[in-house]
Amino acid sequence: MQFITKVGNTRTALKAILDPVEAFADVDKVYFTMYDLSYNEIVHREASSWDGEEATVVFQKAELKEGEYYGEFAVLYTDGKVEYFPSEGFIQIIIKRNLKDVS
Repeated sequence: MQFITKVGNTRTALKAILDPVEAFADVDKVYFTMYDLSYNEIVHREASSWDGEEATVVFQKAELKEGEYYGEFAVLYTDGKVEYFPSEGFIQIIIKRNLKDVS
């Protein structure tokens, strides 16, 4: 999966279908983590919303710095188990500069 946005674009949300989730009724929380290409954690917080299989992250302005990143969701179940999505690879996140920020 690939998500492309621009610096300062806080209206466009990253939406992902977390599949396969067998017992979504047993979910306690859903977290989103974004790393830079050296695997340094840039964002780690609860997903903005999740409904059934769909999780959404609405980025805050400070989180949208130009560059390329990796992202993933962690689903925490009420029994303490954790499941990561996507199950293979990562979400590729590309944040491009906008014309206002061009020097």
